[in-house]
Amino acid sequence: MRESWTALFPEVPAPLDQQWVLWLLLHDPETVREGIAQLAGKYRKLGGRMDADYMVRFASSVMNRLKKEAEKGVVQ
Repeated sequence: MRESWTALFPEVPAPLDQQWVLWLLLHDPETVREGIAQLAGKYRKLGGRMDADYMVRFASSVMNRLKKEAEKGVVQ
């Protein structure tokens, strides 16, 4: 997953190890991948005008939403 971040956002430092651990404690790997994929779409829409902190918060928000939908039985 870290490799995906580096490939998608080469100019943005990857989140710290603690962030990856937290994401994987809270979410399954597929949810983390999907959160990063949706972040990539947002990043492109904004022409790369997102700072690293906002990127982590956005990806986390997506992951939390996906988790809630899965818990409710909503399929994307």
